[in-house]
Amino acid sequence: MYDYNWKTGLPVKNVPTTIPPVALEKFQDETAHALRVKGFDSQGQFCHYHHAYALNRERFDEEGFYDENEAYRQEITAWRLSGGGWLVRKYEAGAHGDCAGRLMKPDYWISETCPTEQL
Repeated sequence: MYDYNWKTGLPVKNVPTTIPPVALEKFQDETAHALRVKGFDSQGQFCHYHHAYALNRERFDEEGFYDENEAYRQEITAWRLSGGGWLVRKYEAGAHGDCAGRLMKPDYWISETCPTEQL
């Protein structure tokens, strides 16, 4: 799918208050176009979460050749903050099979818990 960097999407202003992971567990299923990452700090505590998946649309082009393209994508990333709570980022592209929403901006919010507990 792609190489993973835990800082991707993290606003620069939040870097000093974010607990950095020293170990990452990566679960990837390329056939399902899905990725999940869990990060742990130097004490072994859970401090980072990320998941991404894409839904592809299969079709035949005007010449009759098979084609597959991304119709919808979702990414959720969460960083544990040193003062408590989690900074959560949600990004979606495409509107459930419609590529019209391709350039949407991500949403950010502070949560008391990691989004894995909310999903």
